[in-house]
Amino acid sequence: MHVCIQTRSTLLIHCRIQYLDKFALQPASDDAIIKTICRLPRKASEGIGGINTRLLQLNLPISLPYIRHVFNTSFATNSFPSLWKKAIITLIYKGKRTQSKPSNYRPITVLVMMSRVLDKLIQKQVFTYMDKHSLLADFSKKRSTETALLEVTDQI
Repeated sequence: MHVCIQTRSTLLIHCRIQYLDKFALQPASDDAIIKTICRLPRKASEGIGGINTRLLQLNLPISLPYIRHVFNTSFATNSFPSLWKKAIITLIYKGKRTQSKPSNYRPITVLVMMSRVLDKLIQKQVFTYMDKHSLLADFSKKRSTETALLEVTDQI
């Protein structure tokens, strides 16, 4: 185990470098894809592709082999489909002060539905790998970042 310490901070970061070069995305199973798609919020916006959650879920029995092929090709080639990188950005007024200042708006980004699914599949694999090899140090899915940082700081 290697320990890296930030020079300008008291935050201790645990780095287990021996595992970093061994990670590779594994092919997505039908089960993982189905679970990810079924967990999408029903009211999610459809994005540029025009495919909403309901349409994706209803057509899953027919489209699953094609979706799996695209995802697994993406994993094997370490690439993300360029069309899925596009988004619709809408500015939402915060309701404070003058509407003429851009800082009084917050951007909402609506991604292509398939990019959301691919992102969640990648996130699951990365988190599982990091958790398995204790690369998350004191950070955990069930605890807040603030709690983890306080515990690390107390250890220093």
